[in-house]
Amino acid sequence: MAIIDLSKPATLPFTYRGTTSGVANVVQIINVPIRSGVTMIVNNPEKSTKKLAVSFDQTLVDGGAGGTNYLTVDEIVEFPLDGNAASGFAPVTKVALYAPAHTTVAFEIVLTARKPAF
Repeated sequence: MAIIDLSKPATLPFTYRGTTSGVANVVQIINVPIRSGVTMIVNNPEKSTKKLAVSFDQTLVDGGAGGTNYLTVDEIVEFPLDGNAASGFAPVTKVALYAPAHTTVAFEIVLTARKPAF
């Protein structure tokens, strides 16, 4: 399976719809923008029947096994992509999506400009 490259969206907001790999616990890598002020929103439209996992583990590889550290997308998940110098966290360059227990799960990703705190 090919890595999904969303690192240079033509415009913001940008929407991508896809499905997981078709095999349970197999990673689909999404390359994301490495620039300040971008938020990624992940939705699982099949949340009532299927589990979708999102991981920020930068060691996971496309087509490889899913990790044990992940967030379950039961509701819409929203997070900033750029690093935070004050916290010491590095920028996220890729996100891993996979279905821990199902073969195929639909997902939606929206990249948007981050909203101001106030």
